[in-house]
Amino acid sequence: MKRKSMMLMVSALALVLAIGGATLAWFTNAADPVTNTFATGDVAITLHDEFNKEEAKNVIPGDEYNKDVYVTSEGSINTYVRVKLTPAWDKEGLDTNVVKLTLDTTKWIKIGDWYYYKEALTKGGQTTKLLDYVTFNGAAMDNSYQEGEFTIQVEAEAIQATNNAAEAEWKVNTTNWTAISK
Repeated sequence: MKRKSMMLMVSALALVLAIGGATLAWFTNAADPVTNTFATGDVAITLHDEFNKEEAKNVIPGDEYNKDVYVTSEGSINTYVRVKLTPAWDKEGLDTNVVKLTLDTTKWIKIGDWYYYKEALTKGGQTTKLLDYVTFNGAAMDNSYQEGEFTIQVEAEAIQATNNAAEAEWKVNTTNWTAISK
């Protein structure tokens, strides 16, 4: 009887060890590592400023010149863009208002010194032309403009179109395109 009891105990111990070992192996196999990868997007634009420099060498009052300024998005995330146009004469006292800039005021809005494109661009997207023509007003230009050089400096910036980035950084409300007071 003792031998039978001993065999029963050894069998029970073997069964407990087998169940415990199988459970341990099952839990060990469940510990495989998992890697979650998050990749950030990018904001990238190309500023296009197209005009014929040779054609604009001997400007006279009344002349009109084609000058196309627009932006394309090259980045992977939706992007808002803004463009700043800074006209200037190389001589003191000359008025930049004698030069008319033909601008798209339907899709673009001026807030402060910047023109904001009112739609977010997707990758490969393109704005309309902000600037299309430059016209020199013949009636307003006198001899003081002779040998003067007129330039338009063009700058462009872009920002992600999500998470209120334009509101935070540019201080503009993109819902109604108004300035946000500081």
